[in-house]
Amino acid sequence: DDSLLCPVIAGARTVKRVLSIPGSTSDSKLCSFRPSNGKLMFINSAQALPRLRAVVEIIGKVALGFTKDDVGLHSIRSGGAMAMFLAGTRTIIIMRIGRWSSEAFLEYIREQVEQFTRGVSKDMLRFEHFNTIGSGDPD
Repeated sequence: DDSLLCPVIAGARTVKRVLSIPGSTSDSKLCSFRPSNGKLMFINSAQALPRLRAVVEIIGKVALGFTKDDVGLHSIRSGGAMAMFLAGTRTIIIMRIGRWSSEAFLEYIREQVEQFTRGVSKDMLRFEHFNTIGSGDPD
C-alpha cells in the first residue's frame, strides 16, 4: 500500500486540510494554517529554512553525514529525486512526481558509490559467457 507516501494522495490530503480551515478559499496556499489568533496565514521559505536547518543541527552531522549549511529548501526536492532514483524509479516518473520539466534533476543526484555499486559484481557475472564482436579493425 503506497497511500502513505504517494505524493498525489498526500497532496489531496493537504488540499482537504487547507480547505477545512475557516476563511480559506480555493486560492489559499497549500502551506496555509490558522494559528491561535484566528488569522489565516502561510509558511514561507524565510520561515521554513531556519527551522529545517535547526532540525538538521539537532540531529547532527555524525548521524546525517552533512551539516545545516549543506541544507536548503531545494534539498528536499533533490533528495526525493535521489531516493526514487536509488529505488530504481524510472526517470519519467521522477520527473513527473518532482515536476521536473527536463532531466535536470540528474544534476542533483550525487554519486552514492555504495548504493550504485551494491550488487554490480553479481549482475556482471549473470552473463559470464559472451562473445565480443569486433569492428573488423585488428587493433
